[in-house]
Amino acid sequence: MSQEKQQWRQKMKILRNEISLQKRKQDSQEIQKQLIAQKEYKNCEKLLLYISVGSEVETEFLFEQALSCGKKVFAPKVKESGKIEFYAVYSKSELVYGKFHIPEPIEREKFIPEKQIDPILILVPGLAFDHRRYRLGYGGGYYDRYLQKIKQMKCPYLSFGLAFEEQIFAKIPSDTLDQILDGIVTPKQIYRKV
Repeated sequence: MSQEKQQWRQKMKILRNEISLQKRKQDSQEIQKQLIAQKEYKNCEKLLLYISVGSEVETEFLFEQALSCGKKVFAPKVKESGKIEFYAVYSKSELVYGKFHIPEPIEREKFIPEKQIDPILILVPGLAFDHRRYRLGYGGGYYDRYLQKIKQMKCPYLSFGLAFEEQIFAKIPSDTLDQILDGIVTPKQIYRKV
């Protein structure tokens, strides 16, 4: 399975990079607007948001919009333990380049899942997604472990992926450790659990 996933990762990195910059920017805007219009976004008080890099669906507009409408925004930081933790971010200027040359927050105000009672929305990056709401990540397992951990804590969260149409498939390889997302937002539609 892992070899099949690795082949998919290589293929998807190439495929996503082949989407023109103009189309990626345009589709990213549509995806972010789609998400903002959803009840899951409107109802959340805390947003755990990946900071987009390279050819990922951009999240800059969401970051600014969430802050301007009073939501608390947290961004991920990769820890030495091989896990991710989320820390509050109040401005893009607070982000510094961390592991994998990804902008990360300073360790000021940590998101503690077990203390949460407000609705939380977690936005998850990925290379490919399918109609069953599985995602193919980058191979580190950071988000799958994190989602599994907070699910066990009965934390009031929903997880959504942001994807270009070119990243959506009927079925991608998955295994028992892969977490199913609550929804996937594309420029044209939303896949969510019924």
